[in-house]
Amino acid sequence: MLRSPSFDKLMPLKEFTDASNGYLNENTCVLGAEVFIRKERRKGERECVSRINDAFMCKHVWKVEQFSKLTDEYCMSEPFGAGDQKWRIKLFPKGFGKGKGTHLSIYLVLANWKPIPLLSKIFAEFYLRLVNQKNGKHKITWTGKHCFTTKVSSFGVSEFISLSNLEAEGFLMKNTCILEAEVFVYGVCEQCVNT
Repeated sequence: MLRSPSFDKLMPLKEFTDASNGYLNENTCVLGAEVFIRKERRKGERECVSRINDAFMCKHVWKVEQFSKLTDEYCMSEPFGAGDQKWRIKLFPKGFGKGKGTHLSIYLVLANWKPIPLLSKIFAEFYLRLVNQKNGKHKITWTGKHCFTTKVSSFGVSEFISLSNLEAEGFLMKNTCILEAEVFVYGVCEQCVNT
């Protein structure tokens, strides 16, 4: 589900409820929104968004075995399809960036581009999860929204879970962890030229 832009902290509650500020009158307030639509008057570049009509959710489960024997900096899942594109889960078992040496790092990667213009972007919302194997209902989830490009084809989190908590909390059992990716592809953005 594509979420609407919003403010999570517009103003402090104390300031809002203080009658002397005039926001609240007899326990009632009036809220409004102004929307401005402006036609582009100058030539230049802009992005055109094409919504994908047949976009659907794809869920991929990856069972990573022999976790303690992973020696490469990262490993990748098999490719899976979502929104007419191929994706992969990228796992850094010993961490990456700020999480190097202390955390498990996990990313979603656009594995290969269908033939689309070079300057295009793929807009996707996704959930990366680590399954608790003691109780399959408990999962750690990280949510991301990103415009994937040929230059920036991966997006994720460097401090997903502390390596010290991985086994203790039931996310690593019998030297195996289970990762999930749920991907929603909403549209393609392309560079357009105003005429």
